[in-house]
Amino acid sequence: MPTKTKKCSVEINLERKDGKTIFSFDVDTKLGEIFKKKSNNTTKDSKVWKGLKFYTIPDMTTSEQYKKLLYEYGLFDNYGSVLIKDNRLNVAFLRTVGGKGEIEIEEEISFARVSMMLKSIVTFIKRYYEEYLTDYKAKGNVSIEI
Repeated sequence: MPTKTKKCSVEINLERKDGKTIFSFDVDTKLGEIFKKKSNNTTKDSKVWKGLKFYTIPDMTTSEQYKKLLYEYGLFDNYGSVLIKDNRLNVAFLRTVGGKGEIEIEEEISFARVSMMLKSIVTFIKRYYEEYLTDYKAKGNVSIEI
């Protein structure tokens, strides 16, 4: 059970205009601070997403539990990759330093597929935050009759 709750928001927008599809995001600073702490403030420049830096957290991104959870929601996490690959959305943007950015999506993607991806990522973020990022305290007690 979490010890305390903090409201965090992640705003995601996808807009197609004049033949270009732009993915923009704004990650709450509270969530960014968690990634900053987990990375020991280690950052790298993105080679694919021009002008964006990200927190590197190899312990998290190589974890089998994390990979399974991503797979369950049809997502992946690779800051060195495109935003959409093999019909899966890349969640690495969550670790962007400063929490804000825009990424142009090169491939054609339907509105229906975008909607499904956004639902998946919203559910993933909520579940991952609750299960792996929040502090918690667990207690147990056993009573027996003699």
